[in-house]
Amino acid sequence: RSEAGITAAEGPTTESGAIFVPKAAALKVARAEGAEASYSYTFMMDMMVPDAYVYDGLFQTSGSNVNDGELFISKGQIGIGALGGYYGRIWNNVWYRVVFTMSEGSAKVYVNGKKVIDYETSNARYEIDSWGFWLCCDEDGEASDTYVSEVAFWETPLTDAQVTAM
Repeated sequence: RSEAGITAAEGPTTESGAIFVPKAAALKVARAEGAEASYSYTFMMDMMVPDAYVYDGLFQTSGSNVNDGELFISKGQIGIGALGGYYGRIWNNVWYRVVFTMSEGSAKVYVNGKKVIDYETSNARYEIDSWGFWLCCDEDGEASDTYVSEVAFWETPLTDAQVTAM
């Protein structure tokens, strides 16, 4: 939306477009009407950041954005909020396909099909409520400019082989 500063941008290929999401904006991903809360799901997004060395909240499950986000980029790496560690390598101005799967307490993060995080948790913060979730935000402003191309959501956790095949 133009009032949020979200504008069209070049995508990762000539066939795909993208949007620029400034750090003060966010994307709300709504789920299908009648969806129930879930601890088992997958979301995918093609994204690029101009500065991979500042905090950038990628994924937030709190409907009112009142707690720390669930997935971040910082120091040129990607990490799960509750885990505190950062892994893999994220470069400035390079497109990445990031996939997050949650399966009843097992969170996994993939970058370009390669698993970089496998984290066991019983933390309810990863529950996706019936309303959906947020991309590109964090409750205390740990967000940065982000380019987003494709976004997808599955009501089931994809397997390692399915993610790699993307």
